[in-house]
Parts: sequence; structure tokens; C-alpha cells
Amino acid sequence: MSAHSLVELVYAVEQARNPFTEEDRQAVLGALAAEDSPFEVVPLTAEIANSVASVPRTVNADPGDRIAVATAEVPVLPTITRTSATDRSGTGARQ
Repeated sequence: MSAHSLVELVYAVEQARNPFTEEDRQAVLGALAAEDSPFEVVPLTAEIANSVASVPRTVNADPGDRIAVATAEVPVLPTITRTSATDRSGTGARQ
């Protein structure tokens, strides 16, 4: 997952209308830090930042979502969001 997603977790906790709590955020951080975690936090590099330009804004204009897709595309990883799996074309997860 993109390191940017960690920032999104903070914002989720801060939004009053969002049921995501600080305890939830801490649980996610704990799961990410676990030795047997299948997840890796990928830093937001210049390569990833520049790859955001190739994620069509017409498919999703949300900057965080575009960063998440670009993060997956640079090392060619599957992208899974709370709404659906996606790729740069917006047609769904790649096989």
C-alpha cells in the first residue's frame, strides 16, 4: 500500500461523519507492522509521483486514489480499494 494511504487513514479518523476511529487506525497500523503481514508500505517516490500523470483523471479525479493506482503500477502490483479493484484503465483488476 502507498505510504500516502497512511495519511488518508489520519484524515478518515478526523472526519466526523466517518465511522473509522483512532482505534481502527491503530489496528491497521498494527496489522501492517506484524511480522507475518502480507502488506508492504511503499514510499511515495518521485517515480510514483510522476506516474500519477498516466492514471486517467477522467476515471478517478481523487488524488489519493490516483496515487494508490500509480503506487501499484510502478512495481506492477494489484490495486485493491474499498470500492473495487482497479487499474489505470478503470476497468477492474488485472489478471
